[in-house]
Amino acid sequence: VSQSRYGQVELTIEAIDKASNVLENIFDALKNGATALDVLSIAAQAGSDFVRESVQAFADYAEQVQDFSRITGASAEETSRLIQVADDARISFDTLKVAARMAAKDGIALTIDEVKNLSDEYLKLAPGAERSAFLIEKFGRNGLEMGKLLSLGSAGIDKLNAGISDNLILTEQDIAAQKEYLKSLDNLNDSYEGLKVQIGGEVVPVPNELLIATQKNIEETDGLVEEGVS
Repeated sequence: VSQSRYGQVELTIEAIDKASNVLENIFDALKNGATALDVLSIAAQAGSDFVRESVQAFADYAEQVQDFSRITGASAEETSRLIQVADDARISFDTLKVAARMAAKDGIALTIDEVKNLSDEYLKLAPGAERSAFLIEKFGRNGLEMGKLLSLGSAGIDKLNAGISDNLILTEQDIAAQKEYLKSLDNLNDSYEGLKVQIGGEVVPVPNELLIATQKNIEETDGLVEEGVS
């Protein structure tokens, strides 16, 4: 596998492989008569948080890129660039996403090139009411935040775009890797559910026998008390 934009494709595969090995170790331990404490020890030594922590940033970012691409029809790379340019202009992803939806209603696909065109239009207007009206018309009631990006002009937007780290630009290959990760994670979760059921089956008989013994002792004690009373 080639180096991913976050170096996370390798981390994803490594995490999934590690999680699978952990499961195998736990199942083997159960087959060999391991106790619940043994199982907890295996999980602790494996560092189960590794799976979640090592790939979550990549997975979340790829999900954002996919969500935005569905709105604009733009490629993963184009979408990544716009998200990062907006971020550098201190515009949150949620704000950008809403702006893209509003623009789409007017048949505008929000891409870097389209934002540059809108920026040129914006800067031709008088500061204040005219520019505010333009932002609201294009992006809805919450579109005023987009003024931070449009006020940069084409040159400013190009400058931000040129400064984006390659690590933050996702490709269609990265998106495909994220989809495989989610699929593998779903399978992994299913395995964990099966593991919990199996652990329950191994652990429950012990307290169940204890409850039965306790109940028997109570009944015998009650019998002795009644005999003493009589």
